[in-house]
Parts: sequence; structure tokens; C-alpha cells
Amino acid sequence: MTEKHGSPNGFPPAHQERLEQGREAGNPFFKKDSPSSSSSSKNTLIVGVGTLISRLLGFVRDAGIAWLLGGSGAADALTAALRIPYMARRLFGEGTLSLSLTAACTRERLRGGSGCGLALAVTRKLALWTGFLALACMAGAGIIMRAIAPGLEERPEVFGEAVTLFRICAPYIWSVMMAAGCMAALHSRQRFLLPSLTPSLFNLCVIGFALLAAFNPSLQPGVLVACGVLCGGILQWLAQVPAIRILQREEGKRGKPADARTVSEAFRRLPAGIVGAAMPQLAFLGASALASPNTAWRYTMPVFLPSLALTASLADYFLDMRRSRRSAVKESA
Repeated sequence: MTEKHGSPNGFPPAHQERLEQGREAGNPFFKKDSPSSSSSSKNTLIVGVGTLISRLLGFVRDAGIAWLLGGSGAADALTAALRIPYMARRLFGEGTLSLSLTAACTRERLRGGSGCGLALAVTRKLALWTGFLALACMAGAGIIMRAIAPGLEERPEVFGEAVTLFRICAPYIWSVMMAAGCMAALHSRQRFLLPSLTPSLFNLCVIGFALLAAFNPSLQPGVLVACGVLCGGILQWLAQVPAIRILQREEGKRGKPADARTVSEAFRRLPAGIVGAAMPQLAFLGASALASPNTAWRYTMPVFLPSLALTASLADYFLDMRRSRRSAVKESA
């Protein structure tokens, strides 16, 4: 094995050379004493406990909202208004975006660059797009509500309230994306405690606004819960900003900033993964549309969803093929 790879530790010569360069540059990922099994177990425990706390608080949040609104029209309006914001939370805060960015940041740090800088650069690009998306959702709230909850049109008052609540919650799409970018930067530096606790801050904020509505009957409970969702997303993002500032100062001393090519490559790989991860959520929206009396949706959704899944798979395949071809050209040169 040693003769085959040409290095005493079993690494190929090219990898051994990168290993030595990383150690000389002071990159902690290349140190001989870098993350041991004990630290990995500790990080796993931190993430597990944080996730458990968040899930328990999420149960309390949903139970409190159900107790507060019951089976009223406000409950139907709030459920419809939260479909897209909660889908954005699962995609950005708990899904593909944070995972993809974490992997890209780790690769950048292995190259001797700034993983935190790469995460923030990609997040700034996404902030522009998700900002436009949030504004578009606010402007076209009526059209979106007709698409995802067509049955509410039969009850004009409930439909109007759903449109209002969705406009309040729409900026949450932007805030949860910002929180996911910070989470990816912290994960790339093996900082798991704060990112695992910030979802609990979101749940606590929503619970607090629900309690405020419960003790003030004159206030509209649906509006207060929607405001709690928006404030919770902003709090989840701002709670991680001080830690990100510390990482920027640490990496700025030894890591080179990410170049435009690396940022563009990381940014281009995100859409395919996000669409692929969105399929369960889109399937849920499709099932809601199929259950509606709208005949057009019944015939459109069975064709739309498989086509979207196929497009995401093909896009990811061609991106991988293009990257492999570029790597082959570099090695041959």
C-alpha cells in the first residue's frame, strides 16, 4: 500500500503534498490532532440535544397555536399563509442550503481560503434574490393564495385574512436564508452549539407572541402569530451575527478571501440541490391542490412535479460533469 501510493501514511502523492502545504500554512484542518472521535461525539451530542429542544418547543408552538385559534377561519388563514414560509425554513434553515454551503466552506478552508468569507459571499448573492422573491410574494399574495389554497376563495373573509397574514410572513423567507448562511459558516469551523440553539429562539418567539395574543383578547391572534414568525426569523439570524464577526477576524489573519470564481461555482451548485430537496414540500402543495375543486390544478400538478424533479436531477448531473471536465483539463495542463 505504501509503495502504491508513494507516501508512508497511504495518501497519494498529490494529496500528501496538499497535506503538507496545509500544515505549513497553519490550517487547523490539516493538523495531526484535528477533530478526534471524542470531539465528533461531543459535536453530535450538541446537535442532537439542540435539535431535540427545538422539536419539543416546536410541538409546544403548534399546540399553543391550535389552542389559541382552534378550528376558526383564522386558523385556516394562518395555515395557508405559513405554507411557503415554512417550506423556505425547511429548505434554507434545515435542508440543502445549509448543507451545501457547509461542504463548500469546508472545501475552501482545505484549500487555505476563508470558509466564512465564502459563505458570506454566497449569502450576499442569495440575499438579493430572496429579497426580490419576498417582495414578489408580498405584491402577488392574492395570486399565490389562490394557487396554494384555492378552497379559501369560497370564504372571502378568510381568504382576505390569509392574504394579509402571508404578506406579513413573506419577509421571513429572506431572514431564514440569512440565518442558514451564518449556520453554514459556523458549521464549517466546527461551531455547532449556537446554530443548534437558534431554531429554539424562533419557536420561543412565536410562543411569546401567541401568549401575548392569549392574554389580550382585543388583539388579532392570527396577526400576532404571523408577526412572531417574522420576528423569530430575524432573531434566529441576528443571534449568529456576533459569532460570524469573530470568525471573520480569525480567518482574516490567515485565510485568503474567496475569489469570484469559487463563489460563482458554489452559487451555481445550489439551485439544483434546493429544487431536489423541495420535492417533498412541493408534493404537499400538489396534494393540497389535487384535493381542491379546481379542475385545472388536478391535471397540471401530476405533470409539473415529476418534470421539476427530472430537471433538478439533470441539472445536478450536468454540473458534476462540467466540474469533472474542468478538473481533467487542469490536471492535463
